[in-house]
Amino acid sequence: MLTLGCAALSACGGSADTADAADPASADASSDASVAQTLAQRGGRNAAAYPRLLAANDFAGAALRGCGFFVAMYPLPPVENFDSLQRLGAKLARVWLTAYWDGADYVVPDAQYATMDAGLDLLSRRSIYAVIALSINREDMPWGDRSRLAAYARFCSAIGQRYRGQLRVAAIDGMNEPVPVQAPTNGAFSANDFVAVESGWRALATNCINAIRAVDPTRVFVYQVGLGSDPGNFKDSTPPLAADNVVYSPHVYHPHSLTHQNVNEWNQGLAFGPAVAYGAEQAATLSASIARIAAWHPNLPKLVGEFSCINWAPNDSASRYIADCIRQFEQAGMSWLYHEWRGFPGWDAEVLPNGLAAYTRSDVAGTVGVLRSALAAQPLVGRITGRPTA
Repeated sequence: MLTLGCAALSACGGSADTADAADPASADASSDASVAQTLAQRGGRNAAAYPRLLAANDFAGAALRGCGFFVAMYPLPPVENFDSLQRLGAKLARVWLTAYWDGADYVVPDAQYATMDAGLDLLSRRSIYAVIALSINREDMPWGDRSRLAAYARFCSAIGQRYRGQLRVAAIDGMNEPVPVQAPTNGAFSANDFVAVESGWRALATNCINAIRAVDPTRVFVYQVGLGSDPGNFKDSTPPLAADNVVYSPHVYHPHSLTHQNVNEWNQGLAFGPAVAYGAEQAATLSASIARIAAWHPNLPKLVGEFSCINWAPNDSASRYIADCIRQFEQAGMSWLYHEWRGFPGWDAEVLPNGLAAYTRSDVAGTVGVLRSALAAQPLVGRITGRPTA
């Protein structure tokens, strides 16, 4: 999500709600047992009782599915949001830590760690694994700066040490949407931008893996491929990392003109421009992007770390787009995380189409129905076949 990555306050995780003082479900063993039973009924690699040590191959076969959830720099969501994620059927949640450059190191405020630990406890009580995504602001990106590159590897080592051996943590997502320090002047990144970020991030990611594995040898590392984690980075000329226990992760928002339409206008309180519906042209663009990811080293485990469509897109476009995404991800054997559960209103799966003005959540909203049905069913593992549904 190049224009609105999760460091962006207005369009990311960060619920405006606050956490309840107590968790009424925390002692409800029957609730956790029910989730474990549901997972066992679905079968697959992950049918074993929660929690257990996960490896990269556990992400193969679309075995791990869920939602992006909370950002630890914001107040923890209320307990009901954790309950609703459990009821949805998610068994994986992506959660964010945001580090800042203090001139010598990348640091995470203690309050963020406290929020993260509290959130991990609540997820664990509901048998939901967590992927911890590490995020830094654009101006703090380390490319070309030896001191920052070394500091980021130290930061990853500290994260590895903090969550060492915790079974509830499925993986560490090494950097959210790496981008150049300077924004593109013409609105589009160049080939040189890709090469600079890809080469810098590839080398840094290898150092980060080594730093984490020195303190937590079995930890899964999620590697977002290339600039902005865009599907276009999955090129034949882009080799995998020279490391094991790695999951490769794109963020899918293609075509951007559909998925992000009028987001900037909403953020700035401006009148919306022309609406774009999900049709055959958009479906073909989406399918081509997913096929490209699937064809890149198809035997390697992949996790779509983010995908979404703005819920005010006309003609139920969001729910139809999400349904097509999930179908094709699972046919390609990729695990997935919808972006995002009860966060930025535009991504909220429970908001009725065109209902943002009232902003009322509903169980009959199309996108939440798509997610609920997908998470209740066996993954559609196989080859990508058939025509787009749009």
